[in-house]
Amino acid sequence: NLIILPALNDDVRHVSADMALMVLQVGLLGKPSDSAIGMARIGLTSLTGEPAQRFIEERNGELILGRAVRSFKFRDGLVAGVELSDGQLLEGDSYVSALPFEELSRVLPSDLASDPFFARIAGLTSSPIVGIHIWYDRHVMDQEFAAFLESPVQWVFNRTRIQGSDSANGQYVCISVSGAWDFIDR
Repeated sequence: NLIILPALNDDVRHVSADMALMVLQVGLLGKPSDSAIGMARIGLTSLTGEPAQRFIEERNGELILGRAVRSFKFRDGLVAGVELSDGQLLEGDSYVSALPFEELSRVLPSDLASDPFFARIAGLTSSPIVGIHIWYDRHVMDQEFAAFLESPVQWVFNRTRIQGSDSANGQYVCISVSGAWDFIDR
């Protein structure tokens, strides 16, 4: 569970055996460097979001945020457009859906949503993860991170040290709780 729980965000007894095996094969059974733990020294928006947006825009694409999708429009079995909640129809050469899986069935035409390929969406589930961010007024941790066994907490990250921030005024620590079924409603 030390590896599977944070990697797949649920207890090893509740995840796909195929996915758990893939995590172990890729993370531990390949090259020795495959098991290295990497940590972003910047926020995920800076690390992935902004570069992805630049990549799209540099290729004459457009990233639209904060607009709800009402439905996908199809023609001859292919996506022909995306209708937004305000009625605007967006058309393009290519489409990438970043909708949560539980929303995808809602915006597909009913005949497509019941197609065996898309009907598999009903079998998907999610698992809660809780990130607890604490800003201390003093130094409390020397390591970049620590892992815990037989604890609801899996990892504690010293974000001050990881991000190379000034620790003179305190310390920023992030606690990660994967598969947080016991804590999600607190």
